Amino acid sequence: MNSPSLIKLSLLVGSLAALGTGRPIARGEEAPHGDVRLRLDLGNVTNTMRGGIGASWHAIEKPLPYSEQPDPVFQIKSHGGSGWGAYPPAGDQAAWDQIDRHARWLGLDFNRVEIEQRIYEPEPGRFTWDSPEMLILYKILDWCERNRADVFLQPYNEDFDWLAKGMMVQADRNTAT
Repeated sequence: MNSPSLIKLSLLVGSLAALGTGRPIARGEEAPHGDVRLRLDLGNVTNTMRGGIGASWHAIEKPLPYSEQPDPVFQIKSHGGSGWGAYPPAGDQAAWDQIDRHARWLGLDFNRVEIEQRIYEPEPGRFTWDSPEMLILYKILDWCERNRADVFLQPYNEDFDWLAKGMMVQADRNTAT
């Protein structure tokens, strides 16, 4: 029987085993100190996750701000973000078909989708709905809709010049009164 659920379960058990000693423990055998014993009963569901299996998808392709100065707290340089440049162009249908197949195989039913204001408002008051990043966002949201996946749409990395300057001006106005 090679159902997708059984294959996923096999991958999970295999991954957990690799984290331990790498060898299964026989029934009745004592687990060595520090090892974890895992018992699976596929006929007995004890918990169903409310949110299911999810992912964090970003529609961010333009370079993110980069700093040569170490962060004052973490003492590391900014690398520009973890979600940058992760998706193919919206027009690359073969690549998006592959993402579709893989995401469906994973059974994703919840996705945090992160967007930057600059992808739809590159300058104050100038909106665009067909930038390369917006087209990627539509691909992600279309996938979620087709596959009935819940979406948590979240603003991300609002650190870009025109917005930061506007925020500084507003902060100056608030402290002046």
